[in-house]
Amino acid sequence: MKKLFSLMLCLAIMLACCPAFAEAGETVTILTRYAAYDNWDKIVELLEEKTGYTINTILATTEYSDYCTKISSALTVGDDSYDIIDVDELLGVTFEAAGYLAPIDEVVAYGGDKYLTSWMENISKSGDNYYLIPSSYSGIYLYVNKDLFTNVGVAYPTTLDEFITAAQAITDVDNGVYGLGSAWMQGGYMFNDIQRLIMAFDGDFYDWDNEGTRKAVQFMYDQINTYGFTPKSVISEDYSAENQKFADGKYGMIFQWQSAYTTCQDEWEKYEIIAIPTFEKAATIMTSWGFGINGNSKHKEAAIEILKAFTDVDVQMLTLGIEYSQHADVLSSEEAAEDPTLVALAQYGAAGVIAPRAMPTYVNEIQDIMETNVSAFVSDQISLDECCANVNFGFEDLM
Repeated sequence: MKKLFSLMLCLAIMLACCPAFAEAGETVTILTRYAAYDNWDKIVELLEEKTGYTINTILATTEYSDYCTKISSALTVGDDSYDIIDVDELLGVTFEAAGYLAPIDEVVAYGGDKYLTSWMENISKSGDNYYLIPSSYSGIYLYVNKDLFTNVGVAYPTTLDEFITAAQAITDVDNGVYGLGSAWMQGGYMFNDIQRLIMAFDGDFYDWDNEGTRKAVQFMYDQINTYGFTPKSVISEDYSAENQKFADGKYGMIFQWQSAYTTCQDEWEKYEIIAIPTFEKAATIMTSWGFGINGNSKHKEAAIEILKAFTDVDVQMLTLGIEYSQHADVLSSEEAAEDPTLVALAQYGAAGVIAPRAMPTYVNEIQDIMETNVSAFVSDQISLDECCANVNFGFEDLM
């Protein structure tokens, strides 16, 4: 009898210490783009091993507009087909505000300290609760063409004055070479540079009477019209055009996402990612996705245990085979050191120069207003005062 009692007591203790296994056989469904990558199967296998739950994966479409429509419609009508959903920062903050996501404070308490504080506080947190754990993020890095710098004998810039000097020195209009490339096509491209420069000039995204904000927009005008180290053609170009011109030796510097490395990696010895120079401050932006729990899910507790396990370093190491890693222990690993964009991400994070973009719930409307007016300003169609007044009026109208 004593042996039986002891056995039952041990079993009770084991169950109490392992809540994740209390509902053996429970299935959690994850909607994610990651299912298209080979390493996702390894991640699922490890998560199932750690938690005891079965994971059903549904491949999300990579066409962003289609994905937005599908997941937004599902959550709006209370669909519980997905327990964990993979969303970008805009969808994330929108769904938080709408009450579509379940809090994951337990997950953040368990493993949230391994991610950038700025992301956790600005993207994951809404009110007193956290709703997302990062699935991927990457930044806009400063790429340089080493030969173009060597040819004119200038050092990599660390200040605004040095940046202007270097960009002007490299510019050779007769040969189609410019010190700084950009991509200012409307539809998000110009918007990213607007946000990045507002941060760099210590402005205010929501106040276009702010001195720093005005300096940021004026600098965009000056790139083309005053200093001449950026060609006018960028007003109608996208990232593909910018990356290709950089790879062709037509740009000395570009601020760009990981896509520039992808374009140039076969001849990477010609290029380098360098520290962000200080304008009013050193700053750049990131793009990100995160995992959240569907507020309609019937498996919230199981989903929480899976997200906890997802933050473990052995699971996170497998994300190197998928997209852009974000976990501090992964970024400091030998494996990450093989990718210059991951090295830069770790360095920028440690230096505190990288932060999420402003993502108000009406960001699409604001993007249109900002791009329309800044594009008109840099094209000499309206003045800086008119540009800033129009954007301020747009904010007032929306709010």
